[in-house]
Amino acid sequence: MARRGKDAKRGGKHQKFAPKRGRQQRPRGGAASAAAQINERHAVFIIAAFAMLCLALLAYVHVDLTGHDYGYFLPKMLDTHAFYLKNGLLAWQEYTAALCAGLFQFANPQSMALALPQVLSYLFGPRFGIAATFVIASAMTGLGTYLCARLWGLGRMPAAIAAIALTFNGFLLTRLAVGHLAFYGFGFAPIIAASLLFGSAALRGGEIAKAAAYGCVTALLLALLIYGGIGVVIVHMLAVAALMVLICGGFSGAWIRAVVYCGLCVAGGVLAAAPKIEAVLAMNAQLPRDFYPLPGFNLSGLLGAWLQGLFWIPNEEAINAGFRNNQFYMGWHEIYYGFTPLILPLLVVGLILGRAKLPYRAAWRERPVMVVIVTLALLSAVAVNFYEPHWNRLLKSLPLIGQFSGMTRFFALFIPVVALLLGWSLGHVKRIPIAAVLGLVAALAFIQYLAIEANLRKGMYYDRVALRPVLEAWRVAENIPPTREVTIKTEGEAGGALQAVHAPYDDHQLIEGKSNALCYEPLFGYRLEQYQLRGLRIGAIDAVGADGNLNLKNPACYVYPQANQCMPGEHFKVEEREAMLALANRGDPGLVVSSRRQTANVVGIVVLSLLAGFLLLYAAAVWRVSRRRGGGVAA
Repeated sequence: MARRGKDAKRGGKHQKFAPKRGRQQRPRGGAASAAAQINERHAVFIIAAFAMLCLALLAYVHVDLTGHDYGYFLPKMLDTHAFYLKNGLLAWQEYTAALCAGLFQFANPQSMALALPQVLSYLFGPRFGIAATFVIASAMTGLGTYLCARLWGLGRMPAAIAAIALTFNGFLLTRLAVGHLAFYGFGFAPIIAASLLFGSAALRGGEIAKAAAYGCVTALLLALLIYGGIGVVIVHMLAVAALMVLICGGFSGAWIRAVVYCGLCVAGGVLAAAPKIEAVLAMNAQLPRDFYPLPGFNLSGLLGAWLQGLFWIPNEEAINAGFRNNQFYMGWHEIYYGFTPLILPLLVVGLILGRAKLPYRAAWRERPVMVVIVTLALLSAVAVNFYEPHWNRLLKSLPLIGQFSGMTRFFALFIPVVALLLGWSLGHVKRIPIAAVLGLVAALAFIQYLAIEANLRKGMYYDRVALRPVLEAWRVAENIPPTREVTIKTEGEAGGALQAVHAPYDDHQLIEGKSNALCYEPLFGYRLEQYQLRGLRIGAIDAVGADGNLNLKNPACYVYPQANQCMPGEHFKVEEREAMLALANRGDPGLVVSSRRQTANVVGIVVLSLLAGFLLLYAAAVWRVSRRRGGGVAA
């Protein structure tokens, strides 16, 4: 008791002067702190605006539809554009007669028919629409990374630097410059990760409805991307999103509940996209692409490809010289992951200077499982590119990997890790000048411009003469005639006979009502190894051949052969003439789908309705609460 009284007296003595110091210092310190926070907010907005300007300039210069793979996407998008002009933007294009003498559309994992580029091109034309797709996807990359970094605990400026590093890494720009349009979906991985992180935080805080709302956002975004044709990059996108959630603390605390929550969000997206996934799997069962060898590097070649692809300007010839078991020459764009020579020194300097002051160092030690999982994921991304005969045979035997024709794409898993590490390494810096960050944006944008201009543009071999008719026809797509003929490119041989040849850049003939039989469709193989030309003839589609069939393939036979009582590659029969003409006229041919697809259609519609309905109800509830509070304050 005496001790307590003595302490009380001592406390009272100290308290005599404490209020005075508090009155003199706290308001000033609080005001300064608040002003600093406001200034940082303004700085982040200025940085974001400048980054958007740089992205727009890069899109204007390099996303100009001259890359060779636009020879694949643009004719297909033009055909879909003409289909929408006739049937409405909400119509469903399952098949088309205008390409490959009859081709599936919805079952193509990288079809743009329901994608953001198609919608924007429908509204504004392909030149603006595809460039805008790049800017939007890159902006989502930056926003998602910034939000993830902030949720991880980084300050505004370090988080902004992490976002800039990921936004201007060059991977997305290079792919869209060369025409790999389906890769736009990769840019949405960070925003999916951010949505999962917000939802997990809400779940830990007991805000079940809010967590469910974020889960619905995640599921809807994932479903829209799957419908939007990102099948070729969806594994890499989900892996990147998972790594970002893991690094930024999404599974800390009640990790089992967080894992279940994230799993349910992804499952919701998969179920909402069930019709697309079922169609792709059905097509893949008929046309598996497992006939290419799986290439890789020896140990020294692997290290060189990894370092150059991520932190340097790759030497295309040197890397291809170290490639083993490959059937195809690897282009520069397939090696470049674009952190440029600027990011690695910044990262090293940040780690060295802040080695004693880095924030959350204890958090890394306290989360050994996270460190182990991230390390194993990154090692796996490298290991699948290592070539050793026994290891290669094992990889080739795996269900999904066995259909890949190259694995360097998995180097993309390093991109978010390096970007977040860069922001984290600068977390000890109290004040980062806005001029320095703006300079970083400008430097990264300029380096990306120079890298692509010097190394990629010279290799863009798309024939602009063939591209021009597609872009010109876009403005008058409603006048594109129905498909009336099949065309096959031929070349003369020494003996005078004609030989059919692959004509990947002749798909634009659809604007003349002709369907190029030997088309550009890698799902048949890069050299059309699985395509069956037999029975096709140059001429009218309704001409009856010697086999008694019409001169157009039934595209449903590639996807649902049993339901349509046919085999992949078979033609329309004479009794199916009306269905064929309906397809040729961009109408509904009424072709049959499997019972499994019918079930998937119902599941997709129900889940999409539930996700959208819950979000609308939640938004309405939040609006009512905010309005009630606003009315109370006003009163």
